[in-house]
Amino acid sequence: MKPLYVRAMDKLYWLCIGVAVVAICTTTILVFAGAMARDLFGFGAMYSEQLSIMFAIQMTFYGAAACYRAHAHLSLTLFARLAPPLGQTILRYFVQAIFIGVSCSMIWWGIDLVKATMFQHYAEFPWEGLKVGYIYAVVPITGVILLLFVIEQIFFKSARDFHGDEDGAETEMDIIRKAQEAKV
Repeated sequence: MKPLYVRAMDKLYWLCIGVAVVAICTTTILVFAGAMARDLFGFGAMYSEQLSIMFAIQMTFYGAAACYRAHAHLSLTLFARLAPPLGQTILRYFVQAIFIGVSCSMIWWGIDLVKATMFQHYAEFPWEGLKVGYIYAVVPITGVILLLFVIEQIFFKSARDFHGDEDGAETEMDIIRKAQEAKV
């Protein structure tokens, strides 16, 4: 099960990266086109600012989920490394519990946000198909993705896996079992 789950999370990770890259490139092109249209032709691009904001929202949430999995987020490993091995494990689980809380909050409150905004339309766009709820659907979606990445880290990856060591490294559960056995 471990290889299958980790491979699925690899694909999900690259999907998040792809969405974030497309979103930031599109945002850059839209802002550039809006500025050029305004400076060269004397009128602003009709929807560049609003579309840029929408793509920036997508980039932020999908990019944040990918950063979590890649351990590119803010982590205070200096303090954790000063602790004894059991303390390091406890700190890692404490951080994972915080991320579980964050992802569950994103799912719960994100669904409420989508429900509340699903029937609102962007006034800037002439078409009726683009609803605000579609844009904010990224919150619960990335909450689920983040929760899947946390589950992967807790049950299928050790801290060494994220720092370039072999895939066969012990899981966090194995480390806890060994620490408990060492106490006895």
